[in-house]
Amino acid sequence: MSWLTIDSCASMTARRLRQRVRTASDLSFGDWLTLIQAWVLSLAIDLGLRWLPFRKVRGFVENAARPADRRRETEPTEAIERTAWLVQIAGRHHLYPMGCLRRTLALQWLLSRSGICADLRIGVERSEAGLVAHAWLEYQGQPIGQLEGIEGHFLPLAAVEAGR
Repeated sequence: MSWLTIDSCASMTARRLRQRVRTASDLSFGDWLTLIQAWVLSLAIDLGLRWLPFRKVRGFVENAARPADRRRETEPTEAIERTAWLVQIAGRHHLYPMGCLRRTLALQWLLSRSGICADLRIGVERSEAGLVAHAWLEYQGQPIGQLEGIEGHFLPLAAVEAGR
């Protein structure tokens, strides 16, 4: 490997590190709390899914709901998008990669605690590798934190409406 290649790799790494530090410093105290909760929840849900039936883990998530006892400072869609973004960050910077089901259940728990009810969707699609499953949340019929049209790619396997 030449020195030029090493320098360019080091430069890219330094730029990425600066960007991450800038993003981290832009987070509010509340964002950090949500990020930490998402990180811990993802791990707890992962362990739960390894040891317990899915319905038990789903029950834990559903029991998180509480009445919205505080007034929201932002629109629900802004809070939903911000929380989904923080859960994605927590899932990417974990001990090991957190799959979509773990991240989705963590997001549903966090949203429920804020008084926002989102519906769990689980679907499958056929690919060259076989069947691929995916989990996501919907709020008022709109996917949260997903590419547009995600629901059209996956055949619904399960749709669990909030509170049921």
